[in-house]
Amino acid sequence: MKIAILTNFQDLKAGYSLTGIVKDQAEMLAKHGNEVILYVSEAFRGDTAPKGSYKGEVLPKGMEIRKTMPHTPLTDYQTMTALKDKDRPVIGRIRSLLVAEMADVDIVITHDFLHTGWNLIYGIACVDAAKLLDKPRWFHWVHSIPTQNRDWWNMKWIDGGQKKHKMVYPNKADQPRCARAYRCELDEVVVFPHIKDIRTFCDFDDMTKKFIDSCPAVMQADAVEIMPASSDRLQWKRVREVILIFAELKRQGLSVFLAVANQWANTAKRQADLEQFEKIAQRNGLEVGKEFIFTSRWDNGAYSAGLPKRILRELLMLQNLFIFPTHHESFGLCPPEAMLVSNCLMVLNGSLKMQPEVAGGHGLYFDFGSYDNPQTSVPEDALFKKVAIAAAARLKEEHAIAGKTFMRQKYNMDSMYKNYYEPIFTEAMNVAQKDNSEVVQWDRRPALCNADLPSS
Repeated sequence: MKIAILTNFQDLKAGYSLTGIVKDQAEMLAKHGNEVILYVSEAFRGDTAPKGSYKGEVLPKGMEIRKTMPHTPLTDYQTMTALKDKDRPVIGRIRSLLVAEMADVDIVITHDFLHTGWNLIYGIACVDAAKLLDKPRWFHWVHSIPTQNRDWWNMKWIDGGQKKHKMVYPNKADQPRCARAYRCELDEVVVFPHIKDIRTFCDFDDMTKKFIDSCPAVMQADAVEIMPASSDRLQWKRVREVILIFAELKRQGLSVFLAVANQWANTAKRQADLEQFEKIAQRNGLEVGKEFIFTSRWDNGAYSAGLPKRILRELLMLQNLFIFPTHHESFGLCPPEAMLVSNCLMVLNGSLKMQPEVAGGHGLYFDFGSYDNPQTSVPEDALFKKVAIAAAARLKEEHAIAGKTFMRQKYNMDSMYKNYYEPIFTEAMNVAQKDNSEVVQWDRRPALCNADLPSS
C-alpha cells in the first residue's frame, strides 16, 4: 500500500507525544512493506528524505519525509464561520498539494486535522481534496475526548455520502462518544490503539531489533526467558532442565520462547554440545529456531563468542520468566541482572541456600538438587510439571508481570499492524475498488468554507 501521513509538524521533538505517535506509526507501516510518505510543514526544521535521516536517525526503508505542507500562523478557531479571508488562499494551496500528490495514494492518515480548531484550515482542505480524488481512503485520528461541540464535527459534511472517510479513536470505550460528537454511525468511527513498542520507546539497538524480527516469539510469547550461560557450563547451569520445563509450559497451553545467550561456542566440541540440547528440545516438542534458540547460532554464528552487553540487556527486558535451577554458584550474577532489567518471575533453586540470600528471598523456590544436596524432593517429571503449573499461574496472577506481558504482546508494531492496520486498511481498499468498478461519481464541488455544512 502507498500511505500518506499528513501533519503540519515543524519539528519531530521526542518529548511531544503526538510526534512520537506519528513516528511510531510511520516506522511500523514502512517496516511491514508499505510505501510511506510523511508530510511535514514547509517550515520543518530538520533533515528530510533525500538525506535519509532525521537529525542522524536513519529512516526506515520505504519511508520518506516531504517538507511540502503549506505553512501559516495557526488560529484556534471555535467555528467555521470565524474563518478569515486570509485563510482561503492557504486552504487552496493545501488542497492543490493534496490533489496533486494523493491521486495514487491508497490510504491518507491525518492527525487532529478534523478535530482541533488549530488545524481547521488543514481539515477543510482535506475534505475539499477528497471530493476531487477517487482512490484514497481517509482515516482521521482524534487524539482527545470530544467534549465541546464544533460545527465541523459532522460526518455528513466531512464525507457527504462518499464512504471515503473514517474517524479514528484510540479506545473502544469512548468510540460511541466520538460517534456522537461527529454525528455519525458507530461504524464510521474505527478503533486503533496507539502503538507503544518497547523497541522504539527504549531505543533498542538495530541488532536487537533484527533478533526480534528473526525470532518474533520473543515479543509475542506468553512465557519468555533469556538465559545467559557460557557454553562450557550448560550442564551445570541445567539448561536441559530449563528446556524440559519450557516444554511442560507449552503443554500447559502457553506459547513459549527460550533463548540461551551462550558464550564461547567457537569449537567443534561446543557446537556438538549445542546440537545435543537442540535434539532434547525437539524431542520434547519445542521448535528449534522459533521456540528455542542458542544465540550463538543466530545470524550465521556472528555472536559465537557471546552477545554484546547492550543486546543482551535489551533482550532481558523482554522476558517475564527466569528459571535458574543451577547446580552450584558462589554468587550467581544472572539473577540480579534479570531482576534489575526485567519485570519477571524468578524461579530459583531452593537447594542452593545462597540463592534466596542473593535474590532477597523473592521468587519461587524449588528443590532442584545441588552439589551438596543432590536429591530432589519428587521425581524429575513430576517436579518439572509442578514448576510449570506454578509458573504459569503466577505469570497470570502477578499483576505487574501480567501487565507488562500484556503491553509487550498487544501494543508492539507487529501485533498492531496484524490486528488493526492491515485488516482495516485492506477492507477500505477493497471497498474503494468495488466503488470504482461501479463508476460511482462523487460531488466534486470544492467547499472552501461552511457552505455545504449541514445544520446541527
